[in-house]
Parts: sequence; C-alpha cells; structure tokens
Amino acid sequence: MPSCACTRQSPADTVSLKVRRGACRRSSASVEATIDQVLAGRPLSAADRAQVIADALRGAPQAKKAWPASTSLEDISGLVDRIEVPTLVISGERDRVDPPETLRLELMPRIPHATLQVLPDTGHLSPLEAPDRLAALIAGFVDGLV
Repeated sequence: MPSCACTRQSPADTVSLKVRRGACRRSSASVEATIDQVLAGRPLSAADRAQVIADALRGAPQAKKAWPASTSLEDISGLVDRIEVPTLVISGERDRVDPPETLRLELMPRIPHATLQVLPDTGHLSPLEAPDRLAALIAGFVDGLV
C-alpha cells in the first residue's frame, strides 16, 4: 500500500529511501537534488530555491537525524480518523511526497467532511510554487464555512 502523511508504513513509499533517511539535508547539492527530484513540480525562482536550501541546511543536526523516523514515517491514521470538522486537503498535481491519488485513496475516506483540491502544475512546495492559487483555495474554503 502506498503511503501518505497519515500512514508512513510501506516500503513502497513515494519518497525515496534516501530522502526518508534525511540524506536530502546533508549538503547544498543534496538539497538541490531533492528539490528537483522530489519536492518541486516545476522550477522554483532563484530566491525561493535559495530559501529552501538555506532552510533545509539550517536545522540542528539532531533534528535532521530525527526527522525521518519521528515525523515523515509516523503513522497518524488514528488521529486522522478522529477529524470530524470540514477539512480542506490540498495537493500539488505533481506532488511526489503525497500524490493526489494517494490522498484520494488513503486520506479522504478517513475524513468524512473533507474536500480535496489539486493545484495544477505544482509539486509539494505549493506555498512557493503557487502562492496565489493556494491562498485563493484556502480563502474560498474558509468563506464557505462562515
């Protein structure tokens, strides 16, 4: 079974083993490769790319080492199953970390009042890749709640 943010148990995870082990944050070159091969659905601006690289390299070594096992592989399905409020799930069409199809199959059935929106031509970094479209989706969702 593929995994998503709620169930990171499968060896067939869409994120490479190297990324899940934290190797993606060891050097500028490894972060750049991760941006290109995993995170971005299209080229980032030079400023956004520099920000992602700096942010990835800035973390404490202990946090970088702990991240894969403590968060990206954590099974939160029991928590997700308890969500009872309207929920907006947003994925990039080209997201290789949590692909839309995986979210459709694994996450959406667990949240009764969830809506999935897919941002075209976007990867896992939607706030950087499509900030205006992302903001519009969130604003539209919130407007529908009030």
